Amino acid sequence: GLRAYLVRSLSGPGAGDSLRKASTDADRGVRLAAIESLGRLGDPAPLVQLAKEDKDPTIRAAAVQAFGRIKSAPLEPLLVALNDTDSTVRRAAAESVGGMNDKSSIGPLITAMQGQPISMRRAIAETLKKMRHELEGKVEFKPSKDVKGLIINDKNVEGVETVNGDKFFGKYVIVAPGRSGAEWLQAESQALG
Repeated sequence: GLRAYLVRSLSGPGAGDSLRKASTDADRGVRLAAIESLGRLGDPAPLVQLAKEDKDPTIRAAAVQAFGRIKSAPLEPLLVALNDTDSTVRRAAAESVGGMNDKSSIGPLITAMQGQPISMRRAIAETLKKMRHELEGKVEFKPSKDVKGLIINDKNVEGVETVNGDKFFGKYVIVAPGRSGAEWLQAESQALG
């Protein structure tokens, strides 16, 4: 309606207070317009609150998407949204995390796949593919390597050793075995304490 149109037209540094107030309006259209404008304005605080607390999953998903478009925003609220009770919010979080291209989100994205319906696992896998494309040349992927063990130094994983004796080291090491490797990974984790 007209109120939503007017809210969408608000911009500039002085619009923040009005947009924050509109984001809690009883009218869903006004709230969605405020969320969109808050995202353009780059004001993450009310978006985080809406993503965590609003009862309407459409509002939570919109807040997560708007938050994800703020490039300077911290990653943590999106990682929390990966565990939302609503699949639409979880999918929005996965897409937003992927848009930030933050290497530290790869592990949480892989973890978030566990126990999810196939559609959500596909969405996360698509996000990881997009991130892989963006990270090409910056991160080394070694899929389908049979890992013999983790290389540990002072209780920190520094790399992996393959059954062929090859060793791969990195600041960040992500091990993502399939079902057949789940028991191995559990044993490795327990050995670390």
